[in-house]
Amino acid sequence: MNKHFSFLFLTSLFLDVFAGGCGSKMKKVQPLCERHRCYTDPHPLSVSKHPILPRRAWSDDPSVASVHEKYLIKKSAQMEIDRIFAAFDYEKKDLGWLVSNLALVISELFQTFGDTANEEFLRRTIIDTLQQHPLRVHNKRRLYRELHKASGWTPGLETFCSELKYLIDVEFIKEGIINFITDDLKRIKHHGSLKDKEEALRNVNDGFLNIRPYGQKNITNLLNRALKDYDERAVFEATVAAFKDRLVYPATAKTIISEVKAEDETRAHIVEQFKDSLLNGLIKDFELQREAIRAKKHMLEEASKVVCEGPEV
Repeated sequence: MNKHFSFLFLTSLFLDVFAGGCGSKMKKVQPLCERHRCYTDPHPLSVSKHPILPRRAWSDDPSVASVHEKYLIKKSAQMEIDRIFAAFDYEKKDLGWLVSNLALVISELFQTFGDTANEEFLRRTIIDTLQQHPLRVHNKRRLYRELHKASGWTPGLETFCSELKYLIDVEFIKEGIINFITDDLKRIKHHGSLKDKEEALRNVNDGFLNIRPYGQKNITNLLNRALKDYDERAVFEATVAAFKDRLVYPATAKTIISEVKAEDETRAHIVEQFKDSLLNGLIKDFELQREAIRAKKHMLEEASKVVCEGPEV
């Protein structure tokens, strides 16, 4: 009997510690359908069934409590955001529902954890989790606008919105650059001379992509326009990401970036510094990629020789 009682006591203690304390200590959250009345009840998603994990430290030791807090933040953010995407109907494509509920959940997370020392960790976790899902740039922009309408505006949420805006700017500029690169390749395919087509084919075989002067000028003009409206860090981060994504030749990348100039004299010095540092980093990355491509090509050639030189059967 005593053994049975001890087992039950230890089991209840284990559940109390690792579940964070159930019952009255659990944070009660209203179902989303009650707060978002433009959708019919019963709603396919209800936060009350999966409440955000309660905040409860395992120890009075601040370092241990901080680790536990980070664990709760990460699990809560991932669970809530993943659950909304899982409940989204990809056939109906009700993006208004998706964006509204994402905004509600993110706002709720900042109300729960936004006043802690781990606020930066919360912001990073939410952005990383969002990046793992197929959310297009224009829908992220809708989410940004929806978050400004959310109740419970906190300083942490305001900082998160600034970081989300920066991410949107980078992705938007990157898409514009990649579109120009794609258009240049299509133009070569349909209207280019034989020399242009041979050059494009050689670049494909070599693993790197060259952009013709016309395409280079389009990208340079795009970047010069972007510098008027966006942060220079976002402009150059998007440029480097696009060039790496499409494996543009280092010399071509250098030509395009070197032609980018800021009209505002106060920003010209900052832009030049960014150009120098990013060009150096970009060329180093390209050299590593070039070596990897050459090594892979050599390995394939050696493998084909072994097959060709095998014994006759």
